[in-house]
Amino acid sequence: MLYALLDTGLVEAQGMEAEALRLVEGGVDCLQLRAKELSPRELYHLACGVHSAIQGRGVPLILNDRVDVALAAGLEGAHVGSEDLPPDLARKVLGPSAILGVTAHDGEEAARVGEAADYIGFGAVHPTQTRPESRVCGVAALTRVAAGTSLPVIAIGGIGPQNVEGLRDSHIAGVAVGSAIAPAVGGDGALASLRRILDTWVD
Repeated sequence: MLYALLDTGLVEAQGMEAEALRLVEGGVDCLQLRAKELSPRELYHLACGVHSAIQGRGVPLILNDRVDVALAAGLEGAHVGSEDLPPDLARKVLGPSAILGVTAHDGEEAARVGEAADYIGFGAVHPTQTRPESRVCGVAALTRVAAGTSLPVIAIGGIGPQNVEGLRDSHIAGVAVGSAIAPAVGGDGALASLRRILDTWVD
């Protein structure tokens, strides 16, 4: 799975709809919208606009942190971290059919995720420009966590065409990528390279 991060730290809010379309047309399987600096009202309108832009394309839109806004905007799901709603409460808010992702940084956090989640986002696997303060977990920890859980694991943090092949044997379900495929960095070339590489992986 190629999971793309739509982050207002990489693309300005007014360009998000066009950026979402570019990523969907480039072959991503899922989008996560991140906009931590926006008010709930601003985030709601942004989420609705992006969701409308990719409607009917078969790519779910997941909202980072704000379970309430994801529900209000009619998105396919939400992703929560350690400072957000606990997974079981997030599931109650979203309902049984929504997609719920939960962040984990080590094996103990992954073990606490529980059955309410649909997948674990694990990282940062490598140092990341998007969140330079993130703790780097490494490939070995990623591999142990992915092998030890029944939930799909999405690797996140510093992943791009130059290092994604090193995750092939880590038992993950996919990779989350932000800055590597941003227009100002790798753009369409990096996106196409990632798609080609991931398509060679065998479950």
